[in-house]
Amino acid sequence: GFRQTSARMVLHSSDPQDHRPGGHCWRRRNLLYGLAIALVFVGAMVTSGTPKIFLASIFKSPHAAPQKAVGLDQVSQDLEKDVEKDVKKDVKVDVKTAEKDATSIVDRVIHKELSKDDANKTKLEAKLKKDIEKNFHRKMEKDIDEDVHRDVANNFRGSKERQSRGNQKKQEESKSNNVTELKKTPPGCCSWDMVHCGKTKGKCKGGMKECEHCKGSWIFQHQTVCTQGHSVESPLPKIWPFAGLSTKKQFKVKALSYNLFWWKLFDKMKGNGGSAGHLIKDTIGDTPYDFMGFQECNQPYQVLWDAGLDKEFGVKHTWSNMCIAYRKTTWELLDDGHEVVAQDANWGGPGQNYGQRMAMWMRLRHKDTEQTVFFMNHHGPLPLSSGGDWGGPTTARKLLNVIKRNATDGDAVIFVGDFNSNLESMTIKQLNCRLLRVISGTAPEPGLDHIFTNIDESQVIDKVVLGMGGSDHHAIMATFDFAPPKANKAKHAQKVSATV
Repeated sequence: GFRQTSARMVLHSSDPQDHRPGGHCWRRRNLLYGLAIALVFVGAMVTSGTPKIFLASIFKSPHAAPQKAVGLDQVSQDLEKDVEKDVKKDVKVDVKTAEKDATSIVDRVIHKELSKDDANKTKLEAKLKKDIEKNFHRKMEKDIDEDVHRDVANNFRGSKERQSRGNQKKQEESKSNNVTELKKTPPGCCSWDMVHCGKTKGKCKGGMKECEHCKGSWIFQHQTVCTQGHSVESPLPKIWPFAGLSTKKQFKVKALSYNLFWWKLFDKMKGNGGSAGHLIKDTIGDTPYDFMGFQECNQPYQVLWDAGLDKEFGVKHTWSNMCIAYRKTTWELLDDGHEVVAQDANWGGPGQNYGQRMAMWMRLRHKDTEQTVFFMNHHGPLPLSSGGDWGGPTTARKLLNVIKRNATDGDAVIFVGDFNSNLESMTIKQLNCRLLRVISGTAPEPGLDHIFTNIDESQVIDKVVLGMGGSDHHAIMATFDFAPPKANKAKHAQKVSATV
């Protein structure tokens, strides 16, 4: 084994380079490597200053000065700085070249795209315009912000002074308005029942505005018949006077009011042989009825048939058993309706509460003269002369409001009914403030049935309290002339439009 191993070692020691191809080249290469290393050492020694210092720095001789050992590091740092400087210089050149090349390429692309078609040109121009506008708006907003800050800074000093002047001006205006309001506000007080002054305090104490704020009503301190129960804001409505027709020829209009006492006369007495209808027929005379208002009327055509007028008259009937009959051969019906205006009082006792009370109306036009008439019928609330649960002033105001809302200025107004209120009641007194009371009945007690109008008294050519005809009420009628003298027109206008 030893021989074999030694033989291999001998073989390997003599064979590899001498007998293989290129063996001499290997020797020359090693020689060159050695010379190169020697040159490096020599160069390093020359660079470092002296061979002694260089060798000391390598072998760490104790005679080597420490400060001389830094020389190689300094050389290295200087080389790095030079290299970095050269690199940066080259990079700058390359960047400039790249930017130039990129700009050239972009220009060629844009030119190419623009030369393709107008669509791409339009898109690019639009994008360019959008970018310009965006930059402009951004700059504009910046300028605005700067202006705002500058203005705020400039005006801040005087803002407190201006605010003080503004507050002072508002206070002066408020005082002026209060003085004006006090001048406009009539002497009165705040009320919650429309009759008596209520006790006020806090925000409710003051004038009309404070009273309205507290949901009260400002009433006159010294009330008259026409102002009692009404506020300054909601006075008793005014009704226009009828001026009459512009003709000298006499034009008569005849109206009737009649409570038919239906439950007794027709239900129990079976019509009493048509006594109510006969009363109407017998009182026609030479002037036929134009309008008739019935209360406690269940079947109006039965009465008209008894009077022989069923073919001449048209009729309207409400669920509250009131009826209006009009002579349809002469008058054209324009409109009609009915409204709740009162409520029977709960405190009236047995037989005194029949619920809501109505006003029904018609607006008609004469077929020949085209004169219009507003005819209204009413059956008033109980107990007698109380005005019902809402009181006389409220009932009067609601009745006049029905006329004002549904009639037209220039209409002749004829208003009939069983008001269940006598001449001393507030309902009748206040209706007298705005309309002419033509006639009142006498049974079952004086002054429950009435006829009112806006026609001058001089135009009333006839008024009669008729018989009962089996009812417990007298029928009443009035005849008017719609073509009065001119002097009467002025007199009537002055009388009816006067306010109290």
